[in-house]
Amino acid sequence: MEYEPDERRPLISRTISEDGVFDPPPTPVYYDTSRKKRRVACLIILLTEMLERLAYYGITSNLILFLTLEPYSWLSYNAMHTFFVFTCVSYIFSVVGGLIADTCLGRFKTIFISLIILVIGATFFVLMGFASIKGNHDFMCTLCGIEGDNNSTIHPEGHDLGPAPMKSSVACLGPLVVATLLTAIGGGSVRANLSPFGAEQVKHEGPDKIRTFFHWFYWSINIGSFIAFGGVAFVQQNMSFYVGYLMVAVAVVLSLVVFTCGRCIFLIKDPTGSVLPNTFKIIAQAFRRRKMRKEISNKRTSNHILSSCPKVTFLDMSKKRYGGSFHDSMVEDVKSLKKVIGVFVVLIPYWMVYFQMQSTFVLQGLHMKFTMPNHNGTAPPFQFPVAWLSLFDVVVVIILLPILDRCIYPCLIRRGYNVSLFYRIFFGMLFSMLSVLTAGGLELARKDCYYNTPNCTLNETVGNEGNVATYTAANMWIFYQIPQYVLIGISEVLASVAGLEFAYTHAPKSMQGLIMGLFCLSNGIGSLCGSALVALLSIDSIGWFVSKDQGNINDGKLAYYFFLLAGIQLVATVIFFMYNRGNVMNSHPGSQSGPSSLKSSARTVHVQRKNSTSAGSGD
Repeated sequence: MEYEPDERRPLISRTISEDGVFDPPPTPVYYDTSRKKRRVACLIILLTEMLERLAYYGITSNLILFLTLEPYSWLSYNAMHTFFVFTCVSYIFSVVGGLIADTCLGRFKTIFISLIILVIGATFFVLMGFASIKGNHDFMCTLCGIEGDNNSTIHPEGHDLGPAPMKSSVACLGPLVVATLLTAIGGGSVRANLSPFGAEQVKHEGPDKIRTFFHWFYWSINIGSFIAFGGVAFVQQNMSFYVGYLMVAVAVVLSLVVFTCGRCIFLIKDPTGSVLPNTFKIIAQAFRRRKMRKEISNKRTSNHILSSCPKVTFLDMSKKRYGGSFHDSMVEDVKSLKKVIGVFVVLIPYWMVYFQMQSTFVLQGLHMKFTMPNHNGTAPPFQFPVAWLSLFDVVVVIILLPILDRCIYPCLIRRGYNVSLFYRIFFGMLFSMLSVLTAGGLELARKDCYYNTPNCTLNETVGNEGNVATYTAANMWIFYQIPQYVLIGISEVLASVAGLEFAYTHAPKSMQGLIMGLFCLSNGIGSLCGSALVALLSIDSIGWFVSKDQGNINDGKLAYYFFLLAGIQLVATVIFFMYNRGNVMNSHPGSQSGPSSLKSSARTVHVQRKNSTSAGSGD
């Protein structure tokens, strides 16, 4: 039927082309942005994340070394506790940042304020780095609030205090607490909101664009960490922690400036309001009406017609259809929250293993040979920065992510296979277990060399500008640690990226900030559990970590700790596999990707892509 000019005007305004065909409705104002501007917005977000991660890893990469060097001279396991607690607090505040963005400020304002807080926290680290320079004894006494006497932890120039025990094993704790809290609050809030804020820029382009964004987002994280481990860590160990922390502060300031410059092209959504009150009300109402659920279930059992209906769950009793007060969609959002949290809980042991990369792996490396002699005698020996081993993890991520996104995953989908979120996390867990098993095997070999092989011990001195520490190490090259870093990098490409994507794609729209914060919270709980495990194994009756020799690991049982972590990860992997037998994790909402659907779900996705392509060409 041809278009008649005198027909009544349609309810939805549409334009007519010259051939009389209706054009589609106009694009909503929210999406009325050119593709070029969207790409620039995403680029700004990726650059902001790269600079923020550069600052974060610039602080954490050598935090243990910084605290164990003079003049602070912390025990190694106290320094490990500090790292774990710092990481835990940072990730816990991700939940708070997500809630604030969802309920009050929106994501842009929350990220902006968080970056300002992060700048202040980085400034405190600069002050602590300046105080650690030899000759700045008076400034350190003022900053830390201590007296420069023989009972203090300070070793000022011209005073030989000797190796006497410290009055406190945690010198300058106050400024460190302020620095870590501010950095944790700012960094945690940015972490929870920047990735979903970036995904909002491209979410209307489809799930494939969202997946690609998260891949490049994680890639930018690792570019920042590459610069931090490769450049900042080298400056800290071989030049000055003050200069290194100054580089960190500059990176945070640049991230704030870059993010602010994108204000005019970002797609910014208003906060949707708090979902927690309704969530608690739904749970409370379901609990009050739990007896009614039994009555409904008994009626359905006695009626053969109703017995085929879906089973009434605990939260269903809050739905209006069953006499409750809430719409079905609201209750279903809370039910989906339960499934997502279940996956996050099972991921906690993975994060326990992951954070060993910047704690126990570093301690292990400090007790191995890392000084390279200069054979021509024209320059001093080169000290390989222990934090540089993390570069092997970073390089694996930087190389593998584009290959997986552009080559391997599309190739598998074309052949009818889809490595779903479930399988990516599952295999990532296995690789993390292999990493700590490798570390445990290396530790056994290191201890055997240290105690049983003649001439297999040496003293490794690390530090700069008067900030030194000496470690009694085994005469084994630190490069033996490379396999464990590579394995943890492979696990990160699989499990960590998939977990980030799962947190966004499976979160109800009203809870995206909260869910992303809960994903980060699982990271923090994993770090806290690692700290608690170290504290438990440090008690005298167990003695896997000891305070002898300033907490060096030669008299402990670090290998047993690695094997224990591997066992915990194995149990968690089995639980994760069993938990997902009900297809809790889907590659995309509405599709199945559990243990039994590796091939079928990929066919579905591939057919959908072909259909959409042919439809587009037909238009």
